[in-house]
Amino acid sequence: MSAQRTWVRDKRLNIYHLILLLTIFNRWKAENERGNITISRRQMMKATLIASITTYHKYMNDLVQFGYIIYQPSYHPRNATVVRLVVI
Repeated sequence: MSAQRTWVRDKRLNIYHLILLLTIFNRWKAENERGNITISRRQMMKATLIASITTYHKYMNDLVQFGYIIYQPSYHPRNATVVRLVVI
């Protein structure tokens, strides 16, 4: 079963979770399907149209807890955060 079908069937996920997963997935595809990808919160929020930092972090943390991503935040403004999709 494809990852996208799994995401859609998971009743815990709402539109914010799905748009974050699809944005991460598209970034992963753009980076030639390598394991880890780098993201910035600002770019992710712009791409997903999530306006609140609190909302962004809530749904990213949910995705970690649900086992969809591994999220290694960078606490330095110039260093990117590393994300790995677990279910592909």
